[in-house]
Amino acid sequence: MAMDAILQITEAETAAEAKKKQAAADAKAKVNEARRDGQAEIEAANRSAEGTVKELLVQAEQAASVSQMKIMAQAESDCEKLRILARGRMQRAAELIVERVEGESCQS
Repeated sequence: MAMDAILQITEAETAAEAKKKQAAADAKAKVNEARRDGQAEIEAANRSAEGTVKELLVQAEQAASVSQMKIMAQAESDCEKLRILARGRMQRAAELIVERVEGESCQS
C-alpha cells in the first residue's frame, strides 16, 4: 500500500505540474491576446483621431477661406471708397491749380 500511495502522490505531483504548466501557457496566451487586442484598439483610435484631425483641418480651412473672402471684399470696398474720395480731391486740386494759374497770369 505504501507503494500505491507513493505512486498516487507522484502521479498527483506530475498532474499538478502539468496543470501548472498549462495554466502558465494559457495565462501567457491570454496576455499576448490582450496585448494584440489593446494594440488593435490603439491603432483604431489613432485612425479615428487622424480622421477627426483631417475633418477639423478641412473645416478650419473652409472657415479661413470664408473669412478671407469677407476680408478681401471689405478691403475692395474700402479701396473703392478711397478711389472715389481721391478722384473728388483730384478734381478740386485741379480746380485750385487752374484758379492759381489764372490768377497769376492775370496779375502779370
